[in-house]
Amino acid sequence: MVRAYIYIYYILLCILFKSVYIFVSEALHFFKKTTLGYQLQASGFNRDASRYAGMNAKKNIVTAMAISGSLAGLAGAIMYLVPGTNLDTSFYILPGGFDGISVALLGLGEPLGALFAGLFLAHIRQGGFFMQINGFVPQIIDMIIAAIVYVTAISTGIQIYLQHLKKKRQEKMAEVTEND
Repeated sequence: MVRAYIYIYYILLCILFKSVYIFVSEALHFFKKTTLGYQLQASGFNRDASRYAGMNAKKNIVTAMAISGSLAGLAGAIMYLVPGTNLDTSFYILPGGFDGISVALLGLGEPLGALFAGLFLAHIRQGGFFMQINGFVPQIIDMIIAAIVYVTAISTGIQIYLQHLKKKRQEKMAEVTEND
């Protein structure tokens, strides 16, 4: 009987991974290959430039908010419509938003990066659960995740700053060679 449950669990896990793979590949296709995806990206990067290029920036921002709101609603519906869970008045929902911010930051705003960042943070959270069994304090896992997010954000900021310095140095070198 136990083997049957393990087999069913394995099948459901395979279906879940295939559906996530299909969703991420469709999101990548949408953002990289369609006109609406390009317009949403352009409006997100620079609203004034997209308006100058002839795009309706306000419409694109509202469309992006509608898409993100519908995806958040779908995720919440899936989370609370699963048998055995219920929505109570506790603050259980609050950490989920902060995890979403961490996943987006670690994934660098890309769908594939968000998938791997989500899996990474899920493994860290699960590892924290098993650390509690051995007597570790439960808040240690939150501190580890915060350190990872901070280091990632700082490293991204340092990369941007170094690229800026390199660009200024190249402009200065071009100006010096132009004067000679």
